[in-house]
Amino acid sequence: MWEDASGALAPVWDTDTPADHGDPTPGSAGGHCLLGWDYTGTDNTDLVTLLTWGTKQRATWRWLRSRIMEAHGLAWRQLMPTTKGIWQALIAANDAYLRGAA
Repeated sequence: MWEDASGALAPVWDTDTPADHGDPTPGSAGGHCLLGWDYTGTDNTDLVTLLTWGTKQRATWRWLRSRIMEAHGLAWRQLMPTTKGIWQALIAANDAYLRGAA
């Protein structure tokens, strides 16, 4: 992972970093768990904020997509809309996905 002269990480992680800024190969810095916090959009160059190493780190979606190996989502009933059937629809969609139907 590339750092500046003071050892700080790049303000935005991206796949088009200069060759003299470290090995850009996915996995070259080792595996790590990142939590997605927020995002500006979902295009390749839109930014996603990741929680890592006790701080927030911005990255492009193309950087994240080039390195992601596993993804999980969480849903809390307490945060779901009170609209009748929403929770049941989420459960059904997840079940279909796990069966390979979606």
